[in-house]
Amino acid sequence: MPAAYINARVDVHIISYFVTNFKEKEYARIMKQVLICWMLTLTSLSGFSQQAPTELYELILNLLPDSTQSATQMEWTTLRKIPAVSWQSTEPVRKEKSFIYRGSLPVSIQGRTFSCEPKDPKPCPFKLTLEGNENAYTKFSIDHLATPDIQPEQNLSYLFANVPKHKVYRKNSDSGLVIVYTYELRFPGKKKVWLMYATMKSQTGNGIFIKIFFDKKDLESNDGF
Repeated sequence: MPAAYINARVDVHIISYFVTNFKEKEYARIMKQVLICWMLTLTSLSGFSQQAPTELYELILNLLPDSTQSATQMEWTTLRKIPAVSWQSTEPVRKEKSFIYRGSLPVSIQGRTFSCEPKDPKPCPFKLTLEGNENAYTKFSIDHLATPDIQPEQNLSYLFANVPKHKVYRKNSDSGLVIVYTYELRFPGKKKVWLMYATMKSQTGNGIFIKIFFDKKDLESNDGF
């Protein structure tokens, strides 16, 4: 069994421990979402093929609504301009009252990609999950499987060479191993959004998780992260 799968399963147990034992409801909700995304990433590893990575900044920029738009949402059809994504389905899938569209793609952060195994330089895919209604998405998340190749830092300059205008909206949690901040920011030519950024560290590997909300009310809703 590849080391990446073994390490990922260990990380799943670590996150599960945090979810079970941490008393803060918001923190537990965040960790549950991270756990789900990491488990979903495992399913895409075997089918991931080599292709040129998309820079994280450019990926996010392409997923955001323009500043001239009145609506705080993006139609599902706009995803056609991101051909690098390997989608799990041909269209968004209904989940209770919302629609979910999941895929994966190679992503670079300031020109660097990350492997899942120390002896295998092939980059692991980032997981992309978009959520919304029948016609459009209103939020999305991007995350990477835990790996010792990532040394995450809790600041936007780690993610972007050209950091957009921003301010810290909330310091969600800081356990040392898991740090979560929410930033209010505006990319050039785009509407203001709220970016929740989690950095996770463990003995077997580290990970990052990003979720972007187009609407502040969505950010503050009960389902949160």
